Amino acid sequence: MLSPLPPYFGGSAYSCMELCMGLNGNGFSCLAVAPFPSSECLPKYPFPLIRLESAFHTDGKKTPQDWVHNINCEISDKIPRLSDFDLIILGRESFLWHLPYIRRTTSTPVVLIVRGAYINSICKNEVETSICRNIIELYKR
Repeated sequence: MLSPLPPYFGGSAYSCMELCMGLNGNGFSCLAVAPFPSSECLPKYPFPLIRLESAFHTDGKKTPQDWVHNINCEISDKIPRLSDFDLIILGRESFLWHLPYIRRTTSTPVVLIVRGAYINSICKNEVETSICRNIIELYKR
């Protein structure tokens, strides 16, 4: 699961933590992959975790090019083969930006947990038109 985790605030961080705990507690093997800018803020979790050395990007109103590139490189360095997984879960819409990289890297099915943040921004016309088109294309994929 590629997702935010506490201490990041918000429902998605806590929901993803609970989902990892639930999956691991019910006999599945769920590996959490989460961005943390520093190992100092890293709490102990009751499931396996790979820490990506990056802050968590939350702004859906612009394309976070540097952040996307950094996370893609981190994933490439720390997870040798994405194809070793049965399923990849993107725990928040912010990780949609990584879908093209994941699709180039593996044919493993990808599931997105949608909380509506980007959709709401698009509906309120808060997102630049070109970025809006990119986000909609990522949803379609």
